[in-house]
Amino acid sequence: MPIILTPIWLDSGLGWFRITKVYSALAAAIVFTLYRFNFGLNKFKWMGAVIAAVLAINIFEAVMQDWSQPDLPNMLNAFAGFLNIITIYHWSTIKTDTKKPNDMIWPGMTIGWIIAYDIWNIVFVYLNFPNTVFYTAIAVISAPTIAAIWIKKGTWMQARAYTLAIYMMYICTSYMFDLDITFTEPLPRSEGIAWVLVGLSVAVNVIYAFFHFRYRFTGKAPQNLEVGQHESVID
Repeated sequence: MPIILTPIWLDSGLGWFRITKVYSALAAAIVFTLYRFNFGLNKFKWMGAVIAAVLAINIFEAVMQDWSQPDLPNMLNAFAGFLNIITIYHWSTIKTDTKKPNDMIWPGMTIGWIIAYDIWNIVFVYLNFPNTVFYTAIAVISAPTIAAIWIKKGTWMQARAYTLAIYMMYICTSYMFDLDITFTEPLPRSEGIAWVLVGLSVAVNVIYAFFHFRYRFTGKAPQNLEVGQHESVID
């Protein structure tokens, strides 16, 4: 289906970011599926680094989109995204769950990192696509977090790849057929709201990065906040 829809997507006029995102999300979903279902990838230790790199590239695409904009809030949010990239950690713990449905598990991914990512990503969507996808993106971004916290811990990366791939295919395809892609009333960008959201995004990511690197350089970690001090946070 993606191969058939490629000419439509490329001719959609949606811009480089969305076109790049649909293929990077699809690639991630395919790789993670192969990893999950014993196509030989899960026996290689270096696959953990590949999966982490896929996540980092996904974030970097959005960072570049923000950085390419002339507005200071976008540039500051790009900085928050950069902090999110450099605090990705414990990818060596990634594994396939032996129980069906053989979920891909990242035991070392902390809830603190996920929340910092979610805040940064929601702010990114608001700054760049406020009139089209803000409310929908909140649901798409939040769904993997809900799964990772309350349904099955460690599955955030897998859930994020699948939901993002489906969502981006929907966005690119529906745009070509002139379908409503928001489900809501448009939300115009407000500079006041933008600054408040960017302040939150930067603050949360700076705080998490501070505690994360303080632990990595000094061994000191907060008692009630996981910042990478344990290889598994799902036990």
